[in-house]
Amino acid sequence: MDWAGHSLPVLKVEAGETLHTAVNKWRRGAAQATLAATKSPWLMQTLLSLKRPKGSITVLNLFQSDGNGSDKIDILDKFEETEKTRKIVVGRAMKHKAPISTEKWDDVAKDKDKLEAAFDKFMYYLSEFNSQMTKATAEAAPTQHSIAEAKYGQDLGNPFGGLAVWFLLTCTAEKHEQKRIDVMLEAGLHSTC
Repeated sequence: MDWAGHSLPVLKVEAGETLHTAVNKWRRGAAQATLAATKSPWLMQTLLSLKRPKGSITVLNLFQSDGNGSDKIDILDKFEETEKTRKIVVGRAMKHKAPISTEKWDDVAKDKDKLEAAFDKFMYYLSEFNSQMTKATAEAAPTQHSIAEAKYGQDLGNPFGGLAVWFLLTCTAEKHEQKRIDVMLEAGLHSTC
């Protein structure tokens, strides 16, 4: 990934403008920068695959695959790294052709060392994206960053924080945004770190 040559544009909320309006202006340039930095659509496809369960405003799921009953993780919850959670993350990433392994998914899923190597590479890419999202959006959208990081300490942070912030900024109709933010902040304030 080449973020140095294609960093995300800074999200700016101009005087008299809402965050929602600013995000709508920002997101196209951010998507183009992401595509240019990753040299393929895999990260954008991963971002677009995130789902909120119907009726929930405090859960944000990353599914291993698109089928019903697919294993999933909540990227707003504290991440526990296990073989199962690594498979979920790597399975989704490989579905979108993330450059994390030259092997086929079936071969990676069966081999613990290959799975761990692919997971580590994907998490490295996510840490780069998290850094880009923080630089580009933290000042204009501190609430979304607080929600994404609510279950994490101050040092390491949410390994999926950039994905979560992107979703929180781009997913919801403006009229529902404040209700969602209020509920998520309340849930985050009562969580234990």
